[in-house]
Amino acid sequence: MITESTPNARRIATLAIGMMVLCGFARADDVPTYHVTLLDDLIEAVFPGVEYPSSWSTGLNENGDLIGQAMLNFDPDHGSRMRSFVYTVEHGVIALPLLPGWESNAVLDVSDRDERGDIVIVGGGVPGPNIDLSIGEAALWRYSTVTGAFIETRPLGIPAGLDDSLAVAVNNDGIIIGFASTGPYVSYPITNWKYDLATGVQEAFDFPAIVKDMNNVGQVCGGVYRGDLFGNYEDLTETYEPGDVMPQWAVDNGGISASWNQINDQGWLVGRASTGISDGAGHLLVAIVRYADPVGWVGFAPVSHLSLAGGINNQGDFTTATGGVYFENMGGSYGLNQFIAPEWQPLLNADESPRINDHRQIIGGDDHAWLLTPMGEMIIPGDVNGDVTVDLDDHCAWVAAPIDLDGDGDADGADEQWLIDRLLVFGLTVEDCNGNGIGDHCDIIDGLSLDCDLNDVPDECQDDCNNDGIPDVCESDCNGNGTPDPCDIAAGTSDDCNANGIPDEC
Repeated sequence: MITESTPNARRIATLAIGMMVLCGFARADDVPTYHVTLLDDLIEAVFPGVEYPSSWSTGLNENGDLIGQAMLNFDPDHGSRMRSFVYTVEHGVIALPLLPGWESNAVLDVSDRDERGDIVIVGGGVPGPNIDLSIGEAALWRYSTVTGAFIETRPLGIPAGLDDSLAVAVNNDGIIIGFASTGPYVSYPITNWKYDLATGVQEAFDFPAIVKDMNNVGQVCGGVYRGDLFGNYEDLTETYEPGDVMPQWAVDNGGISASWNQINDQGWLVGRASTGISDGAGHLLVAIVRYADPVGWVGFAPVSHLSLAGGINNQGDFTTATGGVYFENMGGSYGLNQFIAPEWQPLLNADESPRINDHRQIIGGDDHAWLLTPMGEMIIPGDVNGDVTVDLDDHCAWVAAPIDLDGDGDADGADEQWLIDRLLVFGLTVEDCNGNGIGDHCDIIDGLSLDCDLNDVPDECQDDCNNDGIPDVCESDCNGNGTPDPCDIAAGTSDDCNANGIPDEC
């Protein structure tokens, strides 16, 4: 698996980064406040009956669709079965089909939604129980975010003469990249390959190291494989003069190389830079860094030899894999936990953050996968009020302040219909039972209608046998015959000798 060797090492690195970034912290006006989506219950519902379910996230697209895998029935001696999943706000967690003959699967990247709402997920089949992602056969899955069903599961094969293959990245043009090697673990010689989803053609290409990531303009990055660390590595000394491009602290301390974990569409890279500084235990400290031409280097100070690179978005924001984040507009590095909304902070320690998208959504996972979404803006389509939930409150928010939802440049009835159709995806219908031109839910929350039984239906639209303005369901029925007491008395089915409004039998 392309990750660090132990959870404890990850937590130690997280703590060190958190202590470093809290010093001198200064907020900006547009600092995000994050809502947390915890996937534990959804994942355990999809993979029931396992003794030790845990999960983590591995990929995120611009639509907030998350991919990852769950470790099932953990066995420290023999490994575990892994099952991959996709999460969308419309359909929740869905398990990916296994390749024929494989016991486990793993996923590493996901494309954005196309015009039909389809996404492409890439990774591979893995023989189980085993937790090494690089052993198996490369594969892709096409999934419809509209229907919630898989359109296809396509094995990509293993190049002739090699033992294993893994797909590591896919872009929005349907180009997939990966690598293949001899087994049982990744070893040289390595064959890097690309696959065209449209033509079904796979071909090798020259690259001086193992490919790790690809952007939407076809640029790739990568490096030398290290099974105990998150990043893949590429020595920059053959490409750049260290004194010109390495961070000064790295140059001063003998740093001459960097490793690249992800590349954005501007060609900016996030990874790790060596320092030559010993930690006193036989390791050299490294730091998470971003390199951008012509901006140069920014990053976290070196704190551990296990400092792990995360992801980068097209604004230049980037994360560490251990809970750190650099926000370009704020010009600094911070611990991610301090941006989580207070009500969520007791429920999550964000100690792993491998990807960030252009909306600044961030994924992670340790005990279970999670998704962070900034509040206060419409990141999820239809979430007009920015509370990270698509519900009838969003229709009321749109009625109060109409905005362009269908992309035609104005706010009109077509936008309201777009939102009504979007709500139907979530099983929600905008009703207007009293015919006043305002949705029932909006009538109630605006105080225009009462809702005594809290069923989201205005009281005036419910049965009221005595027309006293109180729905029958909210009237007393002391004898339990299904008819409100006032109507029993009025109809003569119950006597009321003392005229106190209570049937005599009660």
